[in-house]
Amino acid sequence: MRTHSYIPGFFFVMFLVTMMGAGCKKSALLTYDTSNSIYFHNLTDAFGNVDSARDFTFAYEDSAMKDTVIRVALRVTGLPADHDRKFSIAVDGASTAVEGRDFEKLAASYTLPAGMIDDTIAVRLLRSAELLQNRVTLVLALQPGDDFTTHLANQGMYDDGTVISYLKYRISFSDILTEPAGWTLEFGLFSPKKMRIVAELAGIDASWLNFGDDEYPLNSNAYRYRTYYFIELLNAYLSEMAAAGTPVYYEDGTLMVTTDY
Repeated sequence: MRTHSYIPGFFFVMFLVTMMGAGCKKSALLTYDTSNSIYFHNLTDAFGNVDSARDFTFAYEDSAMKDTVIRVALRVTGLPADHDRKFSIAVDGASTAVEGRDFEKLAASYTLPAGMIDDTIAVRLLRSAELLQNRVTLVLALQPGDDFTTHLANQGMYDDGTVISYLKYRISFSDILTEPAGWTLEFGLFSPKKMRIVAELAGIDASWLNFGDDEYPLNSNAYRYRTYYFIELLNAYLSEMAAAGTPVYYEDGTLMVTTDY
């Protein structure tokens, strides 16, 4: 008798499990019945986290570099299609970057190939003179069209309140070098031109002066001793150029000098 008392409960539980399973399958299928939406999907790490912004600087790149390409990733909801699909991206009014000066004009439309649910587009940034003085921002905004809607809104929010968007992607960029800590005491007046000269003379990336590396950690004795050597290189170079009748000048036209060690 005691054994039979569990049978109705057992069948009741199995009934609930079956109904829950059926409900889950129905819910999953409904996601594909909705309109296809397109959204930005740029991963920031191996854990699947995404971001809707990107910062870039030309400042640490070789002076011969006149432009660069930023790849921006997108993804669509729903199943792959058996035909190519079109989507378009506009420059949002919040942008401070100027088309033709700071970035190349965007294509009128882009194509997501058949069988694909994600892809990237190329955005070419231009190394304009404006970037030496100001950081500019290009905001890309996905537009609804015949093949895709833009129903997805925001992904979340940073601690400072900045919204992470599915539909807008911000690229901020400049060509501004920042003054390394202690620069004035060691190299004299700071200027981007002088910093680039030091990097070229020393055969290093200019970013090393700001951050050091594993062998020469920032603010370590090894970093300081190597910096003293760079000061000697700069002094010798400026003296040689002056002796040759081709003195080096700052960006504003005044004579470039450095601390004498």
